[in-house]
Amino acid sequence: MSHKITFREFTKEDVGPLKNFNCATFPLKYSDSFYQSLLLLPELTRLAFDGNDLIGAICTRTENQPDKSVHLYIMTIGIKPAYRGVGLGKELMREISQVEFLHEVVESIYLHVHEANTEAISFYQKLGFLVERRVPYYYPRLDPPHGFILRTTLPNLCEVFKSIPRKFSSLENKQQTQVKQTQQELKQKVEEQQEVQKQVEQEEVKQVEQEVKQQQQEVKQQEEKTNQLP
Repeated sequence: MSHKITFREFTKEDVGPLKNFNCATFPLKYSDSFYQSLLLLPELTRLAFDGNDLIGAICTRTENQPDKSVHLYIMTIGIKPAYRGVGLGKELMREISQVEFLHEVVESIYLHVHEANTEAISFYQKLGFLVERRVPYYYPRLDPPHGFILRTTLPNLCEVFKSIPRKFSSLENKQQTQVKQTQQELKQKVEEQQEVQKQVEQEEVKQVEQEVKQQQQEVKQQEEKTNQLP
């Protein structure tokens, strides 16, 4: 590890590397439309590099609620194994907390965490997140299948980071584009991202349904074989 870590926002040239990174980091395979949705608001995806090596990433999206409030949802956050435990997760969270326009439109930041992942729960609690509620069967592929929603606000997160010094002395933020946008432009981008995200979620649900159907067929075939035994 060189500790010459740089952080920047997501670009279309990063789609391939991020796909490979996510495949190596998470059990779920994300569809092409997932990565296309990230490009609609690239400021909300931050990447960490050691030289040219992608070593960490956080992907978030905005969500409109029925009461017309807007919230930031953390979809994924991952660190390359060799770089875990040195503060990169906190720095990726800090990167997101410094996206300027979010402070104008977002009321809270939240995520789901598997209830057995006590290490992750502790990580977020140290950053000021509170356990909001338990969500039964949110992770149908895991055992146990339940999760928690953890939530905080961006002002609270920024306040926590005031007491957490930068981990890397040579931290740089090259190529970041903190472009100020009008509320109308932001609203349009948020709506576009959410529309694409709906398609992503529909594809993920379809994938899970196909897997469940296949499992049911396998169980049925096994039962039929058992019944045919003398």
